[in-house]
Amino acid sequence: MKKSHEIRGDRERRRAGFTLIEIMIVVVILGLLATLVVMNAPAYIHRQRVKVARTNIEMLEAKVDIFYSEMGRYPKTLDELVSAKDSAGIDLKIIKKVPRDPWGNAFVYVVPGQGGEDYSISSLGADGQAGGDGPNADINSWELDKTEQSQ
Repeated sequence: MKKSHEIRGDRERRRAGFTLIEIMIVVVILGLLATLVVMNAPAYIHRQRVKVARTNIEMLEAKVDIFYSEMGRYPKTLDELVSAKDSAGIDLKIIKKVPRDPWGNAFVYVVPGQGGEDYSISSLGADGQAGGDGPNADINSWELDKTEQSQ
């Protein structure tokens, strides 16, 4: 027969750790949380890339407008923003480097632009080809105001 202090010690030892069931419940909960994160990550990454592309297009529009105010014409290519010189031959360097879109593709710059604009700047989306839906959809300067209002 066990003494009362030995029985109390057995109870305390059993209460000191986690049971196998408690550990399994925690592992299942962590697994469910990890699944939610992994399933939502691609959509989140796509939304962030679209935001970066829009921001870069807006920045490039501002730089093209600066070029126009300095030179009196629109640049033929975006690379002219890097190598621009005014009428006195002074380097303007409106931008240090032309960025690429978040998918690593060059932005498409067209003069005269589409959508009734003087110029247009577009990102061709994840597939790098004109047109497409979802992550492959193009992001166009002439549509930025419309798409921002709908989101």
